Amino acid sequence: SKYSNVKIIKGIIPESFKNISINKVSYLSIDTNNAFAEMETIKFFWDKIVSHGVILLDDYAYGEEFIELKRSWDKFAKSKDIDILTLPTGQGLIIKN
Repeated sequence: SKYSNVKIIKGIIPESFKNISINKVSYLSIDTNNAFAEMETIKFFWDKIVSHGVILLDDYAYGEEFIELKRSWDKFAKSKDIDILTLPTGQGLIIKN
C-alpha cells in the first residue's frame, strides 16, 4: 500500500482484467502454472509493456511438468519475433524492445 505505482490484481484470468485501468507496465511477473491463463495475461498486457520493460516467467523451463507453458511461450515469442532468455532457475526473461 505504500507504493502507489504497484498494483496486485487478484481473481480469475481473464475475467479479472475487465476493470483494470493500467496504461503502462515496466515489470510484469507471470506465475499461474496454466498455459491458457498465461497467454491471456500476456495478450492483455503486451501493448501496455513499455520499451525495455521486463517480463518474468516463473516456470518457463523448469521441467517437463511445465512443457505446455514453455511451448505456449515459445509460440508467442515467435509470433512477436522476440527471444526468451532461460535463466538457471528455470524462469524465462523477456525484455521488450
